[in-house]
Amino acid sequence: GDNNIPTAPQKPQNTPVLPPQSTTQLATATTLINQGEIPPAAQFVDTAAVEKPATHSTETVNTAPTPQTQTQPQTQPVQLRVAAKKIIPNTLSEEEALEKIKVNPVFIEEEEADPNNMIVIHDESAAKKPKTKKKSQPKSKPDPLKQASLVDIETLDMQGFLDIRYATSDNFLGQKLYAKAKCYLRPSAAEALVQAAKYALEDENPFYLCINDCYRPLSVQEKMWQIMPKPGFVANPSKRPSNHNRAMAVDITPCDKQGRSLLMPTEFDAFSPLAAAQASDPSIPAEAIVNRENLQRIMLRSGFTPLRTEWWHFDYGNPKDYSVLNVPL
Repeated sequence: GDNNIPTAPQKPQNTPVLPPQSTTQLATATTLINQGEIPPAAQFVDTAAVEKPATHSTETVNTAPTPQTQTQPQTQPVQLRVAAKKIIPNTLSEEEALEKIKVNPVFIEEEEADPNNMIVIHDESAAKKPKTKKKSQPKSKPDPLKQASLVDIETLDMQGFLDIRYATSDNFLGQKLYAKAKCYLRPSAAEALVQAAKYALEDENPFYLCINDCYRPLSVQEKMWQIMPKPGFVANPSKRPSNHNRAMAVDITPCDKQGRSLLMPTEFDAFSPLAAAQASDPSIPAEAIVNRENLQRIMLRSGFTPLRTEWWHFDYGNPKDYSVLNVPL
C-alpha cells in the first residue's frame, strides 16, 4: 500500500465491530483529518456506537497494545453530522477507496441528514458556531408607471426605433427632461402604434417609425410652458394639458432601416409654419411632402389623428377620456 495513507487506529477491547462500509468511512475521515480538510480536534466514531449502547462482542478482537498518547482534557462533546457526497462501495479496499473517491464532508443540520450516508463526529468547537440566519430579500417597489396602466412599447412586438428627444439635450429646450429614454402609452394607443409600424413596413415605399416622444409627465409640460409659452406648439398645462400628458399622443418621424430620419418639411420640434401638417410652401421639397403624406396615411389607418400645427404629432382615439398623469419617467 501507499505509505502516505495512515491506517485506522486500533480499537480497544469490547468495542463493537464496525461493518466494512463504516470502517472504510472512518479510515477515510481519519485521512481527511491528517490532510487538514476536517478539524484535527474531531474524533470520528460509528453512528451505531453513538446512538445505541455498545454490546459486548463475542468475536475475537486484536488486543495488541497500542502506543500510549498524551490524554487530552475531557470536554462535553457536541454531536454533529457530516454527509459524504458518495458512499464508498464495500467491494473496494481502503487503499482503493482513498485512491478512487475523494470524500468532501459538509456540515449540515441534523434534521436534513441522510442516515444511510452519515458519519457522526464529536467536536466541541462546533458548539460555539452561531447559526446563520437567512437575510430576507427586500420587497421590490411597485412600478408607478405600471400602476397607472401604462405599457412600455419595448415590451411589445414592434419594429422601429426609439429616439426620445426629451431624454437628451437635443430638443427645443436644449436640456434633458426625462431620466430615461422610454415610450409609455395607454394600452390601446400602444397596440395601435405597433400596428402602424407594420403598415409602414408593408407600404409601397416602406419605412420605419422613429419614436420621438410618448407619455410626458405634467411637471415636464409645465416646465416647457415656462420656457416656451407658445400656444399651438406648446400646450398650456393649466388650461389645456397636452395629450402626451394623458399618454394618448406620440411624436413620430419616418426613418430608414438605420434609424436615420427621412427628408421632412422641417426638423422635429421646429416652431415654424412650415411644420404644419398641410403646409405647402414652395420652399418645401417634393420628397419631403411625399414622406409627410406617407406617414400621415399609415397613422390615420391605425386610428391616429395628425395635429394641425405639427407634422410629427399624432393623437390616438379620444384622449379626453383619459386622465392627466404626472408619474415621473
